[in-house]
Amino acid sequence: MICYLLKFRIIIVLSLVLLSCGDEGGSSATEFEPDKVYIVKKSVLKMGINEYGQVLSRNSFELTPPTNWHRKISWLEKEGESVKEGDVVIKFDSEQIQKSIEDQSISLVFQREGLASLLDDVNMEISDNISSMKKASNVLDAKVKLYRKFKNEESIQKIKDLARTIDSNLISERAIAESISTLSDEIFIKESSGGNNSSLKSKMSKLESNLRVAKDKTTKSYRLLKAYKTEQVIEKLKLLKIQVNQEKLNFKKVKTKCISGALDIKKKIINNEKRIKANLARLKQTTKMLEMCSVKAPISGVIYYRNRYGRKLKAGDRVWNNQVIMTIPDLKSLKVSFDLGEEYRTKVEKGTVGTITVSAIPGLRVDMEVSSISNISFPRNSSDPSSPKVYKAEAILKGDELHSDLVPGMTAKIEIAFREIKDVLVVPVESVFEKEGAYFVYRNNSKGEFKKSIIELGISSEHEVEVTKGLGEGDEILLYSLQEE
Repeated sequence: MICYLLKFRIIIVLSLVLLSCGDEGGSSATEFEPDKVYIVKKSVLKMGINEYGQVLSRNSFELTPPTNWHRKISWLEKEGESVKEGDVVIKFDSEQIQKSIEDQSISLVFQREGLASLLDDVNMEISDNISSMKKASNVLDAKVKLYRKFKNEESIQKIKDLARTIDSNLISERAIAESISTLSDEIFIKESSGGNNSSLKSKMSKLESNLRVAKDKTTKSYRLLKAYKTEQVIEKLKLLKIQVNQEKLNFKKVKTKCISGALDIKKKIINNEKRIKANLARLKQTTKMLEMCSVKAPISGVIYYRNRYGRKLKAGDRVWNNQVIMTIPDLKSLKVSFDLGEEYRTKVEKGTVGTITVSAIPGLRVDMEVSSISNISFPRNSSDPSSPKVYKAEAILKGDELHSDLVPGMTAKIEIAFREIKDVLVVPVESVFEKEGAYFVYRNNSKGEFKKSIIELGISSEHEVEVTKGLGEGDEILLYSLQEE
């Protein structure tokens, strides 16, 4: 059974036949151009949907000012221009930012020079501090050595010398005492014998005098030893101890002064470095702001202008935060939007595949997959509520690389096949005509003339119809009607 669309097309063709003129009994095949002749062949007859829709971008990037400041546009890429990812498409006025960068750079140079000078001062002060501490340390070491020398060496040596002197004096005393004892015995013997002992007594008197002198020396040495061990040594050690402590205190003062000076310098260096770091951060931020004055395309695509008032922006206009300046659709991620007739709603669902063609790009066929179908139907003609109902549908275009000329806004023809009948004779619907309930074509006979040939039809699609009888594979038929008398 032939569908309504096929009958409608045949009626139109017959109407054109009545208005045209042609040969009476037929026409020679040599009178027709090859592109007006169709060779019958077996093919696959596809049954499905043919709708028209619009190509859209699945992802569109809206470009807005990159900062919260009100910025003046100095340049815009033209609307409709094709751009590549990374191309500069917007420039903002950057004169004030460039002046700020120059000022911050000059300030940074002076701060770094100040830090270098401060480091030179640090080196000099460190050298002076080292010299002062070394001098104080040397004085302290000398006093400590003197103290230790007196305490551990000179005092001991003096005591040893006095002890030896006392020992020597005691030996002398004993020797003199022994001599006196011997001489006393001799004097006693002399006196007992009645002899003259005057010389012996004179010698005795001298020995006794020597003994007294020796005892006096020993006594004096004892006194010196006692005094050295007490007053002189103690006083000397005290004095040396005081001097050592004074030098320790002096060394501590010098050390504290050096440390304090070093801390002050360190504080100055830290403060200077903080100022340099803060200035570097400001310079980095300002430089980043300068970079943001040139907005680059995040993707390759075609530029469309847009703002909230529908007015196209131009150089010299000021923009504010989050204001959309232009839109760049992603040409690598496209979809097609179309109306799905309610008679096909049960046959198409999410995931159904098909193809699209675009008249603007001959020969292009792109695979598609239905991604969404509305749950509510709408009149196909919005101004006529009684018109056939349709569902709003969208399909994702498939392919590793879409055609470079395929852009949003193009009209696309959507083809979705429900059924395929293989190995059948099919002819274009525009080659079939109807008269008084009979269907016919203009077939090339054995004489090279195109004559009416009655045929029988099977099922049909929008563009093709199955021929079940009346034609054979390889027959030539016309794609239009000939008027006959």
